[in-house]
Amino acid sequence: MHHRTATLKRTCIVIACIALFILLVAAWLGFFRSDDFFELQTAKFDTVNDPIKVFTKVDGDRHYRPTSKLFFWIHLLVFGLKPLGYFVTIILIFFLNLYLFYLLARHILGDLLGAYSAILLFLLQGNTYLYTVNWIAGINTVLSGVFIIATLFFYIKSADATHKAVLFYILSLVFFVLGLLSREITVIVIPTVLAYDVLLLRSGTPRKLAAVAKRLPVYMSFFILFVIYVLMRNSAGARSLLGEGGYIFSLNNLADGIVFFALQLGFLPAGVLLLAIPALLINKPPKWTLKLIAWGLFLALVATLPVLSLHWTSPTWLYIPAFGIAFAAAALFKQVLSINSKRATLLFYGVLVWAIIGNSLLFIKLSSSRWWQWGGYIRNVIEGVTTRYPDLPRGATLYFIDKTEQNSFCSMGGLFKGQHNVDAAFRVWYDAPSLQTRTVTDEASLIDAAIESGAGEAPPIFVFVYDEGSITDKTEWFQALRE
Repeated sequence: MHHRTATLKRTCIVIACIALFILLVAAWLGFFRSDDFFELQTAKFDTVNDPIKVFTKVDGDRHYRPTSKLFFWIHLLVFGLKPLGYFVTIILIFFLNLYLFYLLARHILGDLLGAYSAILLFLLQGNTYLYTVNWIAGINTVLSGVFIIATLFFYIKSADATHKAVLFYILSLVFFVLGLLSREITVIVIPTVLAYDVLLLRSGTPRKLAAVAKRLPVYMSFFILFVIYVLMRNSAGARSLLGEGGYIFSLNNLADGIVFFALQLGFLPAGVLLLAIPALLINKPPKWTLKLIAWGLFLALVATLPVLSLHWTSPTWLYIPAFGIAFAAAALFKQVLSINSKRATLLFYGVLVWAIIGNSLLFIKLSSSRWWQWGGYIRNVIEGVTTRYPDLPRGATLYFIDKTEQNSFCSMGGLFKGQHNVDAAFRVWYDAPSLQTRTVTDEASLIDAAIESGAGEAPPIFVFVYDEGSITDKTEWFQALRE
């Protein structure tokens, strides 16, 4: 057993180093993207001048996430417009999240074998965290993950502790509030701690439900804090928790969401289950292991349910459910590794091979979609303009003729995810909150604009052709048209 624990520990360290290397390379090649610019615009022109707005004002999408705004404000002051510093901080927070998950798994699963199993199975699901950690605006998801796991860890410590129970409980409430201020999904803590008490707290206690009912004041504290949070976010002007149009319940949306999460979250647990079957046929898992699996699956389920009916899917939604999936799979993984037979070796190496295949397919997909070039393309656009025109006259408008409009990824709309983010990007770079940008699909619309504006006192217009990550200055051509 000790030998297997040592082997598992070394494997975790190796895979963690590989993940760190990939994340750092992606950060070095990366850049600000889409929603990052809107957050930077808020920090530069709003939060910096009035820090109290971190807590009293919502962001551009009317989300109430003060910790995210605080992150951008501090990093703008420290790192300015150098994205690497932002990325490094997020990577450090991600590994802090892993450490807290390790502590949680060790406490519940009972030993190092279980803890290393949970970390290993989480790290092997690169599709659940690579995109999130490599996107600066994904900080709200990473922070909420830290605070959710910390809340669960300290709550469970308080429930199981014979001393310092009050201190652990207070810490769980503090992290719960910080989680809510990071992302609304933190509300899943309330049903998750209740599920823990029903399934796992002091297993074997007679009249278990009656014992859980006595803990009602403990749950009420979480609920009261949630109500206070809702009142705060509503007074700040946040949009409804129901999403105001984002959630459109239909069977199609529900089916799409179920398929998305099943494929993205299910490949590794399915591998663990299939490879564990030969051992489980001989040594059936005890009831306690089944309860551990049920609790992990419950955590994944409640983190998934709120977004099942959205009319779009995002890889960032996989981050928090992945902790529940990894925990559930780790309980089974540990059970088989505890068996002194060749079947444990088959499971261990079989899961590694299974994960290598899954992650290889992920990287092939990312390469085919040119996800790696996303940040580089945006950098080219901004540097292509700002190096030619370090300063712009007052009232200037930037026009971009998009030659790749049909390509959903490479087009200006695909890169920036909306005209408002194009505006925000150049306003931040030029420190000009009123700067305007326009994206058109061909020269004809610009020719019409030239004829209408004519020469003389018309606002200055700068024109660029964008073609799959490259920028060509066409301002002189446009000025000739106007003259």
